[in-house]
Amino acid sequence: MARTKAPSKKTCTASKKVSPNPITARKVKTEKPQKQIFKGLTMSSVGQLMHTRGGVSLEEISRWIRYHGGTYEKEVTDDTTHLICSIEEYKKGGAQVRKAWKLGTEKCQIVVFDWIEDCLQGKTKRRLREKPYTLDRTIMNLKKMNADKLREHRKKFEDGVRISKELSNSNLHHIYYDTDAFEYKVMLSRVRLDGKTLIEKYTLYLFESHNKAPPIYMFGAKLSRTCRPISYYRCDCRPMDFATAFSCFKKFFKDRTGIDWDDRLERIIPKKIENGKEIPFAFFKYLPPIQGRPVGLLPYGYVRPEDRPMEQRPMEDVGYDTDSEVGDDDQDNDLQGSSDECGSDTSDSGSHSHSDSSANSTTSGAESEGVISLSSDDLGSVFSSASTPSFLKDTPSAAGSPDGAEGALQKAPISISSDEDEAWRDTCY
Repeated sequence: MARTKAPSKKTCTASKKVSPNPITARKVKTEKPQKQIFKGLTMSSVGQLMHTRGGVSLEEISRWIRYHGGTYEKEVTDDTTHLICSIEEYKKGGAQVRKAWKLGTEKCQIVVFDWIEDCLQGKTKRRLREKPYTLDRTIMNLKKMNADKLREHRKKFEDGVRISKELSNSNLHHIYYDTDAFEYKVMLSRVRLDGKTLIEKYTLYLFESHNKAPPIYMFGAKLSRTCRPISYYRCDCRPMDFATAFSCFKKFFKDRTGIDWDDRLERIIPKKIENGKEIPFAFFKYLPPIQGRPVGLLPYGYVRPEDRPMEQRPMEDVGYDTDSEVGDDDQDNDLQGSSDECGSDTSDSGSHSHSDSSANSTTSGAESEGVISLSSDDLGSVFSSASTPSFLKDTPSAAGSPDGAEGALQKAPISISSDEDEAWRDTCY
């Protein structure tokens, strides 16, 4: 007997009810693992450390160090390998700095915060050498930088003294600087093309005495030209107060450039006018410093031309002469309509009806292969030089004389299509 299969039990699966808006647990953001460039290092910090964007807290420093494999401690211990210190705290020589000194430079490096910053902000994070970032090297570089600035300032000061000595035979003055740090050594230039190219350059100087109580001022100028010796303007190079010396400076500037000193940054084209007439004259040009450099004191509320908002000019109403264009279009349409009417009034070349009922019938010009269109102006010359053809005599409009046919055809051009009227075409063309 065949073994019968036991009926399989159907498991009833109940549909799970899911809420429309299930509340799921929020995933905790895991911090991305960083490159362990400080692995095996123990660091500490002291003093007020400054970042490029401001001050840096101890919590931020400790977090950065731990993220990159290092260990951070608040105080210096025997295991400390790096002490991040500020220049002020290093000069004070506090307790933390002294502990680092005792450990020695071979075991504990005292570096500035720039070392941490440069290690972490490079394209590829890596541990940099500590020697360029040590406090001793940093202080030495600052001294050298200050010495270079002092040397440059001294050189400029001595140059001003030398120039003042050339103008006034005295080495008791230097070039004046205003509160905007603008040096009153202004250069004017001009290029003349009188036969040969001649470059002229004026250098205006406003001097101030070395003694500050009370200060004494002078004004002088120097003219240098191509292939010519240098000449000096010494008329106002004598001790005077600031107002008098500055007025001499501005007067000389306006005489040579044609522009007031307060308008030196404006884009003005000066003109020389005598007796109410404009006279061509080549003024000297003043090139102001680039934007961002000191330009000298300006009137209150003055804004440089490049910093002013652009003026929005109103749109001008532009008038268009459309009457002529419309008239031309209408004329073209009329001509096209008249040509269409002429094309429909073609006669059949196959048969000519002589009855009155077929006198007004027309045939389509598409049935004939060659269609020649003639206007009423051309018909006058045609009738005067040739006789009336046979097919025109048979039509009612041409029943009279050729003059009658001409008058009837002046209303619109006609189309001629016929195979037997080759002679008519030959006489016309």
